[in-house]
Amino acid sequence: MIGFKSHTKYFIFKFISLFIIVGFASHCQSVQQRIRLLDLSAGAELSDARFFVRAGQLERQFSKHRINTDGTINLNKPSKRYDYFYSVGFTPGPVPFVGLNGLGRYMRFAGTLNSPRTYRGTLRNYPDDGRIVTNIEQAVFFTASPLPEAFGRSSEYVFEEYRGYLTLFFPYYASTNWYIGIGHSYGQSKYNLDLLESNVRIASTRNTWTPLHATQLVMGYRVGRFFERGLFHQTYLFFELINDSSNRMRLDVNLTRSDGLSASSLYYRNTYTRLGIRKTVDLWTSEPTTHSTKTHSNLDTNSENKIEQIEEEKNYKESHDGNHEENHQKSHQEDTNIDKNQSDNPTTQTNDSTENQEPEQEYPPNGTLPSGWQ
Repeated sequence: MIGFKSHTKYFIFKFISLFIIVGFASHCQSVQQRIRLLDLSAGAELSDARFFVRAGQLERQFSKHRINTDGTINLNKPSKRYDYFYSVGFTPGPVPFVGLNGLGRYMRFAGTLNSPRTYRGTLRNYPDDGRIVTNIEQAVFFTASPLPEAFGRSSEYVFEEYRGYLTLFFPYYASTNWYIGIGHSYGQSKYNLDLLESNVRIASTRNTWTPLHATQLVMGYRVGRFFERGLFHQTYLFFELINDSSNRMRLDVNLTRSDGLSASSLYYRNTYTRLGIRKTVDLWTSEPTTHSTKTHSNLDTNSENKIEQIEEEKNYKESHDGNHEENHQKSHQEDTNIDKNQSDNPTTQTNDSTENQEPEQEYPPNGTLPSGWQ
């Protein structure tokens, strides 16, 4: 029955994911426009894994000092640990069917797949404190007043998990160099769990899925503004705080108490505080950065202008050299005709040349027209 429930939850998660992808495809030009920008993140992480059970009626009435404000009872001591992390996801974009109009300007939608994690520690008084129960009065008394942790039952746990989730940010504010958002994340966690007592495995769960819900605060600053070229372009320094909900991650553990009844359901939650670097990568194009694009464009424009200017000067010079040579040939032919006419009519030609004589124009040596003709 438990396996059927897990399979059903996993099927529902896949169905919702498929629905979102179809929404992407029907609302925008193509799916690749939504997933083309990937965020690669890495950095330092402080995590605090908690295992707990829900308090029953007896605990609420007789053991209020052990109950948290949310009605849970912790089974392990705070186990904060520092470690590195890495994750991959698509860059926050417009919400499907909402867009960027109205409130859509302050909403974003993103997805993340986190790196696997492993936690080890000790559970206290689970599934009970270890005392043998012989009657119902003892069962009630032992449940209401368990042994102190130093004298009670203890079991070692090894917990491994990795998770993927979708996040809806609202509100979300962003500019060219910074962003900040608050969101709710919904997804699935795949985990392995082993419980051991005196090096004997008393419970084991493998490759089991459980739904998760978390609230998230994220803020980032674009340090890539100082590196317009190279690897660090479109790189952000970010801070992230993720807090799991206390009523979602129920672990699949089959144990019985000393009185023969089933153990209380075991729950898990975590709190992550992260500081790291986030790099945005474009999967479909290899276009240069804006600055380099402008630089190359300017260089190409300048080179083209220089080539055109050289060609124009060359053509201009060739055309005027040809005109100058043609004018020179015409002038030489006219001089020959004049000499011939003068030999035939020396007197008349002398008078005509004297009356019709015009001032002679001189061409500059570079073959261009005089300034008054241009």
